[in-house]
Amino acid sequence: MSLYKKYENGVNSYGGNMSEEEINSRFNVTEGNGKIAKDLIADGTIQPGDVIMWYNSGHTNAYAGNNTWYDTGRNFTGGYGSMEEYYFKTFGPLTITYYEDAPVWRILRIK
Repeated sequence: MSLYKKYENGVNSYGGNMSEEEINSRFNVTEGNGKIAKDLIADGTIQPGDVIMWYNSGHTNAYAGNNTWYDTGRNFTGGYGSMEEYYFKTFGPLTITYYEDAPVWRILRIK
């Protein structure tokens, strides 16, 4: 089972092999509506363990708390490749300021 964020031709969507019905049965899905991550963290909308899908980006991260993120990466330089080449490139959380200031598409929280 796989799930990731796609952004193609100006459209945000899910990638992977989970249907939207399955996603909604496994996760509480909150619309980010393009709000900035640091504001959603400050008001408690984003909590540790949440999977964040960024607006107008194909990137997906997990929020670790205390303004740190588990960052998804790729196994080579350049940042592009098939989904089989994606993995969590670090085990522990990273402080990445960019993600705090980026707009959020959707927040997924395991039910």
